[in-house]
Amino acid sequence: MTIVLDLIIRALMMVLLIAGIVYTVIAIDEKKKAVNELTVISKRLHILMDIPIKKAREFMKGNDNHE
Repeated sequence: MTIVLDLIIRALMMVLLIAGIVYTVIAIDEKKKAVNELTVISKRLHILMDIPIKKAREFMKGNDNHE
């Protein structure tokens, strides 16, 4: 009887260990996706902010084309 209980406890410990590893891998993957999304948003904002800066520089230089 104690051998059966020991095997059940060991099996449960292995299941918990595997579940913890899977949870960690999924959490890391989700964090990577979030970082990638933030990087894309940051690049888009940089591009959007770059256009007015270029226009302002052209205007200050006297190259205003009104486009």
